[in-house]
Amino acid sequence: MLKPLFLLLLLLPVASFAQLKITGRVIDKRYKTPILNARIVLTGDTTKYKTNEEGVYIIPNVKPGEYTLLITSNEYESYANTWLVYDNSIVIPDIELLSIDELDLTNDKYNANRERDLNIFKMMFLGESANAKQCKILNPDVVFVKYNNMLKNLTAFSDEYINIENRALGYLIKYQLRTFHYLKNGSVYFDGVQKFEDLSGSESEKRKWKKERLAVYQGSLMHFLRAIIGNHLDEDGFKVSRLIRRLDTDYYKLTARTSYKGIYNGDSLPIDSFINHTNKRGVFALKFSDQLYITYNKKKQYPNINTVGMPPNLPKFATTIVSFNEAYALFGIDGVITNPQSISFEGEWGDTGVANLLPPDYQP
Repeated sequence: MLKPLFLLLLLLPVASFAQLKITGRVIDKRYKTPILNARIVLTGDTTKYKTNEEGVYIIPNVKPGEYTLLITSNEYESYANTWLVYDNSIVIPDIELLSIDELDLTNDKYNANRERDLNIFKMMFLGESANAKQCKILNPDVVFVKYNNMLKNLTAFSDEYINIENRALGYLIKYQLRTFHYLKNGSVYFDGVQKFEDLSGSESEKRKWKKERLAVYQGSLMHFLRAIIGNHLDEDGFKVSRLIRRLDTDYYKLTARTSYKGIYNGDSLPIDSFINHTNKRGVFALKFSDQLYITYNKKKQYPNINTVGMPPNLPKFATTIVSFNEAYALFGIDGVITNPQSISFEGEWGDTGVANLLPPDYQP
């Protein structure tokens, strides 16, 4: 897609035939990050230029005249503008490009299946807890959503804050969605920037919200991580064990379907076997070579968890299976994961969604 051409006149006195230069920077429109190796072409100049790691490009030895600047990249929309250069070197304002994937989403915002796709997004984004039924997205038009029929996945993002009224916990959540992926295997990943505001309510409503917030906190990931930092997992009702999963090759040969065997070790793991300090004060690293099997003995078991291959006599407490997508999941003293793509959950923490989200400064 070529952006409309426009002519920028630099109102400077016409002068000599000096050798000038054009400089500028190319960045991602949504993330404001530099775009590396974007191709830069100036009409009449056969030299090929590219942006560096900072997204900066420099075109030297430019004679006064009128030029078209063309910028292309395999991953971003194309750009073209006409510039009139006089006797001074010019610095072009930052050029912001939208990625091809997001461009497709933008163009497809009001497609025929938008209502269907938006409903799927709401269910996965808000979660499937009882609290989700009391949540409402007030401005769904800011959500860009698209279902890929070939890959069987749903992607979404928002350029503006999504306003979510949570009547279960008494919050107005403003969530600027950077990334959302709902995959065909049922897994969901999303992250973004969030702000919380307390809703107005009667005194009885405020008491109810305080009680419900505490109920959400107890046994949550935030509670678990804070209990690790405070070294009181046992006192708070958590137990962490090792779970090893291996592909069930016999089942696969028989059915051509993927299944896993679970090897469960019921012994409690010491904290230092899955937590590391980092070189940054107040930042910790959650890590483990296998899965973590985490139970919270003050709640009953969440039903949506894969117990295939697990011992039948396991206690029916609230359970979460933690898998690592990267070497470390980093978190601070507030109990919030800072690289959420590094970790995934099944069970108690797996389907909670935004409806059970608490602000980072929440205190029970």
